[in-house]
Order: sequence, then C-alpha cells, then structure tokens
Amino acid sequence: MARWAASAALAWMTAAAPTTFELVQYDDRPPTLFHNATKAWCAQSSCCDAYTLLHAYATPPVGLPALWARVKALADRVDATSAAAVVWLDSDAFFVDRDWCPDFGAANASVSAIFSADPPPWRKPVNIGFFALKMDAVGRAIARAHWALWANVSEHWAGFGPAAECGRADSNWRVCKHGGKWASQAQLVAHVLPRFAGAYATLPRDAQNSNQDNCRGTVKHLDANGWKTEREHGLLERCVADFFTVPTAPPVPAAAGLAAPPGRRIPALTLSYGARLPFVARMLLAYARLWPDHPFVFYVPFNASGAFDAPVWGRVNASYDAASLVAVPSPPGIRATMDALLGAAGCADGELIFWAPEDIQPWAVVDARGLAAVAARARREAAADPAYLGLALAYSDGMWSGYGRRGASERVWAFPGAPLLFVDHGEQFAGAPRTAVGTAAVARVAKLPQSNAFVWAPGFWRAELLRAIFLNPRFAKLRDLEKAVGAFFSGGAFAERVVERLATPVLEFVEVTHRGQVAAAVLDEMRGLGADVGAEFLPAMAPTSTFAAARVGALKRAYATRARDELEAALVVEGTPPLDLARSFGFI
Repeated sequence: MARWAASAALAWMTAAAPTTFELVQYDDRPPTLFHNATKAWCAQSSCCDAYTLLHAYATPPVGLPALWARVKALADRVDATSAAAVVWLDSDAFFVDRDWCPDFGAANASVSAIFSADPPPWRKPVNIGFFALKMDAVGRAIARAHWALWANVSEHWAGFGPAAECGRADSNWRVCKHGGKWASQAQLVAHVLPRFAGAYATLPRDAQNSNQDNCRGTVKHLDANGWKTEREHGLLERCVADFFTVPTAPPVPAAAGLAAPPGRRIPALTLSYGARLPFVARMLLAYARLWPDHPFVFYVPFNASGAFDAPVWGRVNASYDAASLVAVPSPPGIRATMDALLGAAGCADGELIFWAPEDIQPWAVVDARGLAAVAARARREAAADPAYLGLALAYSDGMWSGYGRRGASERVWAFPGAPLLFVDHGEQFAGAPRTAVGTAAVARVAKLPQSNAFVWAPGFWRAELLRAIFLNPRFAKLRDLEKAVGAFFSGGAFAERVVERLATPVLEFVEVTHRGQVAAAVLDEMRGLGADVGAEFLPAMAPTSTFAAARVGALKRAYATRARDELEAALVVEGTPPLDLARSFGFI
C-alpha cells in the first residue's frame, strides 16, 4: 500500500526511528466499523501504543457543536496522555497504509506538529482530519490554544450566542461548515498556527485520499456523503483486508421460550415492530457501549422474515452473543407482543425485569459507578422485600411544571428539541430521605407523579407491573395504556408497595422520536451506523423544535463562558503575558 513520500526536511519514514504514539479519535455515536478498523490498525502497528476513542462532548452536559467538541476532546487528552506523541484521525477516516509511523527524531527536532493538507479536490493547506502532535510543551500548547478560541467564537453557534449564525441545519459552508470562518479548522489556521510558525510542518496533499475508487494514500478520508457511498464501493473491505476483517451480519438467534438464568442475568424487554427495529439496533449498541458490563439478556420481538438482515445488525451481533440477545417471534399487536416477550423470558410475576423501551434510550453516562450500584440495589431489594416493586431510571415531570422553582432540579434525559430537561423532585418525594447507593442516590416515590414517564422510561420492575399494564383486557387499545398505569397505582399503592426513583442521574437518555419524528442527533448517528430510518419518521426534529430549547441555551452559554478561563493558561508555556493573549489571538 502507498506511503507518504518522505522529504529531507520531515523524514517521516519508518526507517528513521519512528516515534511511538497514541491514536485518538472522537465520536459521540456508538463505535462503527471505521472505529473498529482503526483500532485493529493500531493493534498491528509497530509504533501505535494505544487507541483512544473519546466521546460525550457533543452530548449533554457539554453539548458542543461537533466541529468544536473534537477540539475540546483533544485538549483534554493531551493533558492526560503519557505518550510521546498523539496522532489525531477523524472518525470518518481510516488508515490504508498498515506500516505508517511518524518520526519526531533529530531531523525534526524543531517540529512539534505535522498537519496534512486538504485531500483533493479541496485545496486548503491545512486539514485537521489527520495530524500529529509531539507531546512536548509546544505540542500541548497548540491543542490548548485551539480550544481556547471557542470562548471567542461560541457566540456564533446556536445555543451559545444570542445571534447565532451556525446550527445543525445551517447550510452556509463559508461561515460554519468545516473550513468556514467559525469552524474549528479555519480558526486554527487563522489564530493559532501563525503563533507557532516554524514549530509545525505540512504534508503533501496525497497524504489523505478521499477518492472512493482506490486505496492510495496513508489515510482514506471519506467525503461528505462517504458514510453511504463507502458501503456501496466496499472501500473498507478492499483497503484494510490485510489487517481487519469486516464482519458480516449473521441473523440474530431466535430462541422463543429461553429463560434467562436466574440470579445471573436480568431479562430486558423491549416493545417494537418492524419499522422501528433500526431504533432497537441503536439502543442495543448504546447499552453495549455505555454500559458494557450490564447484567441483562435482551429480548427483542419480530414478526416478519428478514427483520434482522440490515447491515447494522452485524454490528449488534459483534457486541452480543446468543446468551445476551434473544429474538422472539411474536404476532402483531402490543398485547400479543408483550405476552410473547414475557413467555420467552419465563418471567413469573415476582421476577425482576429491566424495562428497556426503544423510544427512550441511553445517550451518555453520568455516573458509571453509580449505575452499577443502582442495578445491584434493585436486584437486592427485590429479593429481600416482597413489597418492593421497582426503581425508575428516568422521568420528565420538570417539563410539565415548576422548572427549578425549588432549586432542586437535575438533568435526566436528552430530548429531540432540547438536549437537557430538568425535574423537580419536591412533590413526588414528599420529604422522603435519600438513600446513598454507591456514588448515586435513590428515594422512595410518595405518590403518583404528574406524568407517567417514570413507567415509560427505562427502569427495573417486577414483571407483574408490565402484565398489569399491557395484558389487562380492560385496556386493550394503545390510548388506554395510561389508564392502565393509573388503575395499577390507584388507592394506596404507593403506601403498600415500594417504588423508588433515582434522586441523582446515572445515565442520560434520549427520546429517539417525538410525536413520530426522529431526533436530528439520533438520525445523524443512525446514518453513521448504516441503519435506515423509515420515511414515516422524517423530517427529523431539529434541536430547537420544542419549547425547552431556550432553557438549554442558557446552560450552554454558561458552559461557554468557562472556556474563557482556559484562555490565559493556553499559551503560558510560551511566556505570553495574560493581558496580551486576547490581542495575540485577534480577539481585540
């Protein structure tokens, strides 16, 4: 395969004492085939010591635009790594030269960064899709200085500034997209690199190759439509076949009637139907990525042949085995589907199950240790106390009333129109003391909440609750399910049974569709996974489509102001006086 052409000035050849490095990528979507191929490339490389995939910068609570989330992610990483160098690769790119290694040896003693140029047909002299930073004082200062620029440009981005020019739906390429003036690449070229003249070098334009007809170059960097056309051209299979095998998509094993081993795995049930199975695939990948040691065996219904033929199910099968994922053939209809799921899992009324609705899915981890502790608590309490009914992981009362009026609001899930929602615990907990559970906390719910979202959101429940809601013959229609919840919890239910809810969040959730429309962030992610979203869920709901967006904007602006505090420290290694920093960056 092709390698970068060496030059006497740069000497980036493997024969010239290659520098070992950490390979870093960023993506807030679940890992894709491209990430896996890059990880496999690092494993076989003679100089790639570690592979790191960063996430949770474009999702709440940070919620940065993707073009700046990557900058913050790298700035954080250079402060944490112990590697001699860091190589950055965009998540829509992968290595095709299996033997490439950087060299920051004697021939490049004065160079602390090497950037690639735009791949043809673009012509920018610097492209931040692929570059290397030596982890000396100057290399780290470049990364920090790049992130410090966000304090100046944040006002131009939706959710961070009152007169934002840039947002998810923005089509002004000259201003916002990629090389636009408010994008991270243009800001680096205009305001950072001039301060480090002589400390960086650039590479020939053929280092990155976006041509979908060949495997030349060191890195294959897909163009704007590459996620789709790459699969059509089979580039990944052709270009990395000597060090990575692209998995096929075997059918999910169907095993109706298989019961989860008691005491070891908790049955996780999800309701769905054919058109929504792509959302189920996204959900399963999210649980596997965000909660890799989860205690569940998932039961997924299907009622048509070919339900699991889509390529995205190959990714699912790479994350689950037959003991942790069971496909359940079921007749159409909500009641029949739930009956089939409960039967397949062998759930008696008293057994603890995990309710995993495919419409409300994990988006980011807030407290990983608390998450494990909460799961253990639900299992322990259900075994010890017959009155224990369950524990809800998410809720949404704050959107209906009293936004923060008691000062006790906490974020709990992402929403198509607002990445954060808040909830007021005061009335529901009615003064009930919180119980510490590891690093998290739970509290007993004192009365029926204003919203039934505590049931519809993910949570641990005895199977009797799902039977009472979904199999009650009095409530046969979809619109009657809310009545079924009210009937179950009527009278003295909350006095007689123990219903708990998180008092501190451990996971953030996203509502993948709202009133039939897919969330824009979810749609972007699913397209990256190769999961087709049906036309009935389009057009996507943009981040500012619902009433809560203004609340989120205030939080994002508060976060952006903290970036300014990092500005003074960004170039301290250069000895730049703090008062001169704003002027040196062209801010004033």
